[in-house]
Amino acid sequence: MRIPPRIRIASTISLLLLGMLACQVPQEVASTPTSISITPAEAPTSEATALSSPPAIPATPTIPSTSLPDVADHRISTHRIYGIAGFYDQQNSQSFIPRGVNYPVVVPVTDHYEDRLFGVGVYDHNRTLLDFKTLKTAGYNTVRIILDGCTSGDGCLGLETGEGLNPAYLDNMVDLMKLAKDQELFLLLSGSDLPELGGYQTLANQGASETFAEGRNAGYLTPEGIQAAQKFWSDLLTGLIARGAPLDIVLGWELQAEQYYHSDQAPFSLKEGKVKPANGKTYNMADAAQKQAMAADGLRYYIKQVRESILAHDPTGLVTMGFFAPDSPNRWREEDRRIVDTAPLLEDSALDFFDLHAYPGMGLSMDEMAQNFGLNGHITKPILMGEVGANTWIYPDISKAAIVVQDWIAASCAEGFSGWLYQGYYPSPAGVWDATWGSVDEGNTILAALSPLRQMDACATSVLPGRNLALGKPLAVSAALPDQPPAMAVDGDPNTQWSAGAFPTQWVEIDLGAGYRIGEIRLMVGMWPAGDTVHQLWVGATRDAMRLVSEFRGKEYDFDVLNFVPAAPLTNIRFVRIDTTESPSWVSWREIEVLAPNSGTPTPENTPTP
Repeated sequence: MRIPPRIRIASTISLLLLGMLACQVPQEVASTPTSISITPAEAPTSEATALSSPPAIPATPTIPSTSLPDVADHRISTHRIYGIAGFYDQQNSQSFIPRGVNYPVVVPVTDHYEDRLFGVGVYDHNRTLLDFKTLKTAGYNTVRIILDGCTSGDGCLGLETGEGLNPAYLDNMVDLMKLAKDQELFLLLSGSDLPELGGYQTLANQGASETFAEGRNAGYLTPEGIQAAQKFWSDLLTGLIARGAPLDIVLGWELQAEQYYHSDQAPFSLKEGKVKPANGKTYNMADAAQKQAMAADGLRYYIKQVRESILAHDPTGLVTMGFFAPDSPNRWREEDRRIVDTAPLLEDSALDFFDLHAYPGMGLSMDEMAQNFGLNGHITKPILMGEVGANTWIYPDISKAAIVVQDWIAASCAEGFSGWLYQGYYPSPAGVWDATWGSVDEGNTILAALSPLRQMDACATSVLPGRNLALGKPLAVSAALPDQPPAMAVDGDPNTQWSAGAFPTQWVEIDLGAGYRIGEIRLMVGMWPAGDTVHQLWVGATRDAMRLVSEFRGKEYDFDVLNFVPAAPLTNIRFVRIDTTESPSWVSWREIEVLAPNSGTPTPENTPTP
């Protein structure tokens, strides 16, 4: 999942020469980057006129490779300790846990949005510097950036006319990389298909046919598609190195922001016949198992070939690829015609680490997401969650969104994840279907909630404003039915309930485990039949010092919610008890929530003796 949506532009450029793969790199490098404030981008210009003959691509870069600056070793590498894979910082020999954000700068372009962070006329040195300082101050260490979100016009990564990469765009990339190094922020630099401009897509589609549909399928599975990717990454690295880019600050080169094939296009749409992709093997399209094997084998071959091209320029660089969760064994993407299969790659691929994207609220638990990815305790290579966010349409309350994301990240630790990058830094534009809360929305709510300075261990949740402190905590009760135990009153599910299996007087008591500031207590009624009830609410630092803070009287129905909101937050509360003294039904509660105050940063206070 990522924003903004890409709009494909039909190419009318004639076939390129396959054997000539070097990129034109300017002899003179601009001394200062393009740097102005964000303004709405101009409308895309019309398509280039078709050429009467194939354009010539220089056989060698204008700047000879022998004149390029030396490439420093990357600071972040990978290792395994007692068989567990992770990142480590070679400078201080310490484990490195990537924690940060995705950093798009989304602007309107005609009838859609594009990420033009590096776009000529959009990139802003001063804004980027301030943002990076904010991230560094909050304790973050990693920023993920899409390289080529700009798809049209003369300010994008690929040249609008001619072949190769835009020098001014590369200047902006290098400027940002230097700012990141100054703030000790590591960069995950991600491709998003091949650039629309500069001839790369045209070269990749030379391999398209009735057997391999143009676009992603031909791009991954044909020799021409692989050559185009090799050429792009070679051109990019040559251009960056020529400009003195600090490659050592790069966490990894991401071959694809989110990889997938199109299931409704050839060869995957074929029902018969045999095909031979770039790896030289032959697959029978009448056999579903062979189709699946072709998808995995073809991607392994693509990764190996393109990775080798990157390492030829940057020998110590790490290479990865991004993936959203496959759709089996747990279904979550109805009628989605994209093929994603990560399990075979986790078992065997040339990737140095994996970037697996997982969002809460998509219908799957973290455990189910991990099953779909095929993790199964996978620890041979580091697993990064390069995209995680809270969609505004699923979580309209940003405080709730912050809690959900923090809990989601913590749950992922048990599945092998060891790094997390929130999507994204700025608010999503209005109308974007998959909009997420920005890190800096509403007073930096999520930036603060996930800050490594406040939450040093991402695998342990903290007390955020509005957090339900009772969730999953131990209870004592007066009585309980075997199939409706006490834990069901604090499991977060209003469709389950604790029932005493008896009429009043009955009671339930929650031990929060420490003394907390309390801003609200919510009680969801479990009741049949409806009728007049009386409940007393008691709280205290110890069981021996509890005090009555509220009494509820009146007629109640199943699923009613009783709220207690004190005039000022209660302090040093560990125990919460509800006594029901009158009711026409057996006493039960569907959910009991004890909420931290919605303002400030509540923390556990002193921990009294029970």
